[in-house]
Parts: sequence; structure tokens; C-alpha cells
Amino acid sequence: MWNSVPSFLLQDRYSVAVAYANPITAATLSPQNISYLANLLGLNEMCVTQNSPFSCVEIAVDNYECNYTNGIPVDPTLTAMMPSLKPLVANFLNFLMGYQPSAPNNNWSSEVGSLGYTWAQDLIEFFETPFADNSLTTLKHYAAHDSSLAAFYGAVGYVTEANAGDPSTIPQFAQTVVFELHSDVVGQLSIVPKIGYPTEEPTIPINFALEPMAILCTFENGTNYDGSAGCPLADFARYVSSTAPKAADGQCYYTPAMMEAAGCLGTGMPSLGSSCLFYRQSCPQTPCALTGGSVSDPRTGYACSTLQEADDPPYFAATVAALVAPSILAGAIVGFYSAGAIRRRLYKDTDEERQPIVSN
Repeated sequence: MWNSVPSFLLQDRYSVAVAYANPITAATLSPQNISYLANLLGLNEMCVTQNSPFSCVEIAVDNYECNYTNGIPVDPTLTAMMPSLKPLVANFLNFLMGYQPSAPNNNWSSEVGSLGYTWAQDLIEFFETPFADNSLTTLKHYAAHDSSLAAFYGAVGYVTEANAGDPSTIPQFAQTVVFELHSDVVGQLSIVPKIGYPTEEPTIPINFALEPMAILCTFENGTNYDGSAGCPLADFARYVSSTAPKAADGQCYYTPAMMEAAGCLGTGMPSLGSSCLFYRQSCPQTPCALTGGSVSDPRTGYACSTLQEADDPPYFAATVAALVAPSILAGAIVGFYSAGAIRRRLYKDTDEERQPIVSN
């Protein structure tokens, strides 16, 4: 999902999130526990020498989950540490992918908006678009990674700054989210959100137990309220809209410091595969190297050119081609995480419900 957000890569958001999580980890775990994890995973260089204890926590939790769900014996000391480790992962994941506009040193989240905003908007538009035959029930299915679910959680208010460290907010094995659309006799639309996941033990049959999902909805006066029991679609849409980008540049948001850190203040051609190259391809409206009257020129590998130099048909033709290509790429990436597994099944029914299902 983040590969479709130029600002995410320009800032190297993952490294920012690890730097945010490291002091919290060091204050939560003892040096002995950090050393134990490092030795267990063979990551002393990363976790101890390079002073990145959260790196060990992240890998240790993944190690535990993968082994446990496959019936492989898990280190007993690691098992005993899990109640301390999972809140650290939750806090990190929700800082990385969630929507926390008021968190310290996190103005970026407010400017870029929720990374799950576009996805949530797609769900709302799906609900708002009636089918010609109203006797059909439609199910829309998305398959996503846990990081994408974390972004979606932020967009719908399931995870906020208040519960960002709650381990229950970490997407679980085969996590499933269901949004039901209901219509009353006068055509008033409302949604009912549900969430659940099966047991993780490999010897126990999979059984999904869905329960109300504590999303947020917003009254017309701007007051948020608990939507776990359901709420009018308009109120749900109002909350999602509050997580939209605040910056005029939207997901192309930048600061000079971000540009400098990404090596994007030079006027030359960015290196292949760099975040600067992706940013210049995706955000041509931003002055190249922050120089007024300068544009990123696709004819020269996105080196900077003046507007006068670029003011000819070959430049515009190249710009159109270059913009289409990244759009296709970004669509493929977003589609893989968000909508690559869309399956529509139509059933004759009289309930006139639509159910997009999001699963991990």
C-alpha cells in the first residue's frame, strides 16, 4: 500500500517508525531481555551493536506467530515475553500505517492523511452506487497484508491515538472485517461493521467468530461517536472524510528536510530505484529540487529543466507517458494489496444487502 504514496517513500517512513519505536522498546524491555532476543535470533549486530532493539522485537513476534500457527515448538522464554512484545509491535504498526495526526513529531500523518483513506472511500462509493437490479446481494472481497489492514483501521476509526498500543489492534492470523449495508423502508442506508479471526492453533478447526467492530462515525455537528452497533452511511462517510489529506499536495506532501534526506535537492538525474526518482515521476507538480520555475524532465531521467526548456511537445508527450506508467505500477501494487482478490458473487435475495469483506 505504501508504494502508492510518494510521500511515504520520500520520508523513508519505515526508518522513521523504527527510530520512533527504539526508545520506547529500550524503556520497556530490560537490557537482558533485549540481549536474549538478539542471541535467539542471531541479530546482535542489528539489535545491540546498532542499537535498534525494536528490530529484534518485530522479528521475534513474527517468528513466534509463524511457528505457533504451524504447530512448531516455540522458545518458552519468548512465549513468556509475548505480552510485553505485542504492545510494542502494535504501537509501531499503528505509527507506521495508522492515522495519528496529534502524536508528537507526527505532523506528517496529518498532512498526508490516513493511508487507508482511499480504500475506505472505495468502500463508501461501493455502498452508495446502487445496482440496477435491487434484488441482488453483492459481496466484494479484498485480500490484504496486515500493514494494509492497519492503514484501513486508521481510516475508519478502529485504531486511534488513544488505543494505538493495544495489542488487540494488531491484525491477527486470517483477520476478517465485514461491513454490512442495511436499508430501511424509506431507503435510509446504514452500515454494521464486524470483525473477527479464527483460532491460531493448527489442530483446531477454523471457526470465525465475528463481533461488533468499534469504528467511529460523526454527527453533522462534528461529534464522533461509537459506531460498533452500526450507524448511518452518511455519518460513517463523514468520519472517513476527516482523515483525508490536509496538505494541498496530498500524498505528494514534502518538506525541504524530507527532500534533503532523500537526496532530492540535486538537479541531476536521480538514481534508478531511488525514492527521489519515484517521487519525481509521481509528483510532477512539485518544483524540481524545490527550485522555482524548474520541472522534473522525463526526457533526461527526471533531472531538472527550466519551464522554458521543457515548453515543447516532446516534453509533454514524455510527461504523459511517464505519468501513465507509474500510475499503472501504483495501481498494480495497490491492487495486489487492496483489490487483487476482488470476487463478486451475486445471489438472489430480498434483503438487498451488500457486504464488502476485508481479510488478512
